[in-house]
Amino acid sequence: MREAERGAGAAGMRRHNLALVLRLITESGPVSRVELAGRTGLTKATVSSLVSELLEAMLVHDIGPAGGTTAGGRPATLLEPAPLGPLAVGLQFDLDHVAGCLVDLGGRVRARELRRVHAAGLGPRELVGALRPLLGRLLTAAVDAGRLVAGVGVAAPAVMAATEDADDPLLAWAPQFGWRDADLHAALSGALTALGAPGMAVRIGNDAACAARAEFRAGHPDAGLALYLGGESEIGACVVADGVPRPGVRLGGSAFGHVPLRPRGARCPCGARGCLDSYAGRAALLTAAGRPDQGLTRMTGGARLSTALTSTEAGQRAVAAAADALGEALGPLLAVLDPDLVVLGGRLGGLGDAVLEPLRRRLSGFVPGLAEPIPLRAATLGPDAAMRGAALAIVGQIVAEPLAWITEMFG
Repeated sequence: MREAERGAGAAGMRRHNLALVLRLITESGPVSRVELAGRTGLTKATVSSLVSELLEAMLVHDIGPAGGTTAGGRPATLLEPAPLGPLAVGLQFDLDHVAGCLVDLGGRVRARELRRVHAAGLGPRELVGALRPLLGRLLTAAVDAGRLVAGVGVAAPAVMAATEDADDPLLAWAPQFGWRDADLHAALSGALTALGAPGMAVRIGNDAACAARAEFRAGHPDAGLALYLGGESEIGACVVADGVPRPGVRLGGSAFGHVPLRPRGARCPCGARGCLDSYAGRAALLTAAGRPDQGLTRMTGGARLSTALTSTEAGQRAVAAAADALGEALGPLLAVLDPDLVVLGGRLGGLGDAVLEPLRRRLSGFVPGLAEPIPLRAATLGPDAAMRGAALAIVGQIVAEPLAWITEMFG
């Protein structure tokens, strides 16, 4: 083997091992060097060298004795994601709000901002204008804490369209906002430049896929093949494999609410007839329950929305009808995918057993040969799951490529 090839192989191995060690620390910490060596199969000397590099780059932190000793008789110490390491901004928007948070390498929320905005009539640049003060406060909070911001993730209630740059998709279709082929990335990059952060990484994804990322990291990291259903104003769906959202190349996890159930059914705002959202979406639920649709999401409406739909007979009937429609759309999909787990998030997940129980009954009829039904769970993170997941997309880039981050920051 030529010397250049040998060097390239060594560099690639170092890059891979740094990412492996950092991923284990962020997902399983606190963890000792001895445990890392056992779980990775690397020698203790190699692990120590990699950890030293991560410590110097302020990506991990040594928190002190673990209560045991090393083979040399020295106290074993534990490692965790660095409390002063880089942060990521997560943003989300919907009909009635813009919101954001700061998330660290360990997935913990360090700051949170919410602004009530009537966003439904705004264009992409107007929406970014509404986001800009909130984004500025989050960036300032990071600077005041002495932290670097690695990038900005955005959870959008829209169908995403892939472009040549996978990190720069177009919002192909956002029916609630009337957007087609909206370049939110360019508008947000301009706002960051105005805020003194030119060139900062921006990643935009569908809100259901972003929420799935946060939910499965927090509560179901070991799920094999799973399905997440979410969305606040519209219903989205995303396949999750080994804890990682796989939103697809063309639809980005966001078009499930517009699956046509009944060709001669109610007219949907998207223009089609009989869409799932026309029977299980926000407006359909509230109309069936005899309540006005004020365009409120859980972020601003809070528990009042769930109470309104579960405390009256009309509301309970509306929820049961929504569960029936959701089961009708979901049943064939489950029969094909046969997932290990289904997690119901978003507005419907917030209704808990009121929707889970009728949905279980509906689904049991689709695959009657199963000895045990597919586990169906409610999401646990609440209405800010999407912005947390958007931030985790940025965090995930650092964890997957720590050497690139180290090289960019420290040369």
